[in-house]
Amino acid sequence: MKSITPTKSGKINTIRVGKITYIPASVIPKSFRKVFTSPKRKVSLKNPVISINGANFVPLKDKSIKPIKIEDTTYIPVEKADPEQVSKSGIIVPKVQGKVETIKIANVTYIPLSLIPRVYRPVFRNKVVVIKVANNATHVIIVNGKNYVPVNNQTLRPVEIGGIKYLPVYKAPAH
Repeated sequence: MKSITPTKSGKINTIRVGKITYIPASVIPKSFRKVFTSPKRKVSLKNPVISINGANFVPLKDKSIKPIKIEDTTYIPVEKADPEQVSKSGIIVPKVQGKVETIKIANVTYIPLSLIPRVYRPVFRNKVVVIKVANNATHVIIVNGKNYVPVNNQTLRPVEIGGIKYLPVYKAPAH
């Protein structure tokens, strides 16, 4: 693991909730804050399905059909999903709710790219997708003589108390 020197020396106020410790974001050097604030997410891009106007769509497998741009909006080609292959828990929620203008050319439906959350856009654009998932902490920060590593769990969020932002961390063994 790589040790990070805190930006502040001396006693640093921390908060402990169960097994999780929270440290002030300000003690982490700016160049390392992303490591502590943006945990890598496990994202399944195997069978993405997006629900629009009551119908489910999947990326078009035919790579020869390209997105189109009309005025300032990019539309990407999709095809209706086979209802038997759609898991209700795997449906991507579009960024906009309500009726969406789609385009149909011949037998291809196009939807606005802006509806798809950013993490799923590459697969809908027929691009090779590489998702990095953090499995082991590679950075450790020493606060009050104890080693801490980032929490790679998207359900634990930073907290703000008295105008100070605290980031969740796990206690790590000395190295």
